[in-house]
Amino acid sequence: MHELMFRLKRAHLRAVEMAKPVAAAFGLTPARFDILHALHRTPRGRIEQSKLGDVLGLSPSTISKMLDRLEQLGLVRRRRRGDDPRRNDVLFTRFGFEVTAVAVHAFLRWDHLRRAYERIHGTARGGGKRFIAMTKRFVDRVARYFGDRSTMEYPLTSPSARQRVAAATHHARLFATVDAEERRRAVPWAWPWTDDLRSPLLPPTRARAGAAHMAAAAGGGDPPLPRRTARASA
Repeated sequence: MHELMFRLKRAHLRAVEMAKPVAAAFGLTPARFDILHALHRTPRGRIEQSKLGDVLGLSPSTISKMLDRLEQLGLVRRRRRGDDPRRNDVLFTRFGFEVTAVAVHAFLRWDHLRRAYERIHGTARGGGKRFIAMTKRFVDRVARYFGDRSTMEYPLTSPSARQRVAAATHHARLFATVDAEERRRAVPWAWPWTDDLRSPLLPPTRARAGAAHMAAAAGGGDPPLPRRTARASA
């Protein structure tokens, strides 16, 4: 094994460990959140399953297994595209959209993740942002050289006021689309209980936690995590 390969592997493992507590608060893993985030970025909250694999750079079998689990958790559903049984669209459920909306806020708006990476460089003003941009270019180059073709991207910096407005507009349109789709299906509201979670994905305090997240976003502060967390398998 090459020294650089070993160090990149160790950095990856530690980065995933840092993200796990945030994801676990919503009954997710970082890998499951990647799928939900990819779906959340689409204009209508749906994406063809094969294209989802292209976005994340994962094999069809891996995507299929991950979607099986997300369906069991009640977060997404699959719908056949036309008459071809090999082609499926992946869509949010209403519950999945609500969970994702709060989880996206926690992952993408919480400055503690950004600050954690910027502190690697030190405390020099502006140095952290330059270090992150430089590191991203290096990691991207290594990944592309060894065959990675994923197109997924996460923001490197906190959103500006204009970006927050655009995100809120996208969220509102996406919610309307998902809600209309669920109403056409006439799906009764119910918490999805699962075999490995003794409570729903989010605890009964979900509404209060969600309100706290939204209030903190409006005021520019850091939202708190829900007090109770659900176990999430790797």
